[in-house]
Amino acid sequence: MPTRPKPACTWMSLSNWTRVVLGFADRRHFGRVHYWESVDACPSLKVLGIDALSSDFTANRLAKLLATSKRPLKDFLLDQSRIAGLGNIYSCESLWHARLDPRRRAKHLATGGNPPPCTKQLCPFSRRALECLLASGAQFSEIRSGGSRDWRVFFACTARKGKPCRRCGEPISAQGRRAAGQTYYCGRCQEISVSTL
Repeated sequence: MPTRPKPACTWMSLSNWTRVVLGFADRRHFGRVHYWESVDACPSLKVLGIDALSSDFTANRLAKLLATSKRPLKDFLLDQSRIAGLGNIYSCESLWHARLDPRRRAKHLATGGNPPPCTKQLCPFSRRALECLLASGAQFSEIRSGGSRDWRVFFACTARKGKPCRRCGEPISAQGRRAAGQTYYCGRCQEISVSTL
């Protein structure tokens, strides 16, 4: 049976001598590979929060997590001990689609209903961001340079500093240079009130 060529930047591949091959491709060299005898033996898995793609990740569950945090919303979403799977790009895009300012205090989203309206917006957009890229099998660099229209429609603010917001035309802002990357947002669509800082 002919074998497919490995994707660029494949640093390791595992095969069970059938048709299944698991490859680890990492263009940006952020990832690591560790081997453990079982899931229970892996300490880093034990501290992970709820999986953003799981059925347990609901608006009510998100509201309970938000209520205990005074951190800015973007920082909260990046904390893998709270929600596992949302990185910098996914957080920026989820917040843009939900029209929530990344600087807003997390606990302020946990009010106003059961579940709060803000979490009813943020929860599905967080899941959609992950599903969109996972379904494509692409790197974010490929999305920016072309590719499926579905990707380009969903990824609306990341790496677009100074370009017009696709909703209102305001230039996209970029803030900070955190370890995980810059925060992209629209200062008009995602406007924050002073009382929620």
